[in-house]
Amino acid sequence: MAYELTGKVKLLQEPQTFASGFSKREMVVTVEDGKYPQEFNLEFLQDKMSLLDDLSEGQ
Repeated sequence: MAYELTGKVKLLQEPQTFASGFSKREMVVTVEDGKYPQEFNLEFLQDKMSLLDDLSEGQ
């Protein structure tokens, strides 16, 4: 399933790896949609974390 989100990267956290071997990386995206901007917290798990490698805050 694919989603498309257009906005500005507000926060890009460092990857987290847990004792079980599970890994995740979180980001917050601000979407300017009308009068009130919305912020979305997104989690990327395991092999999907590499999708964030080319992003930086403010992009």
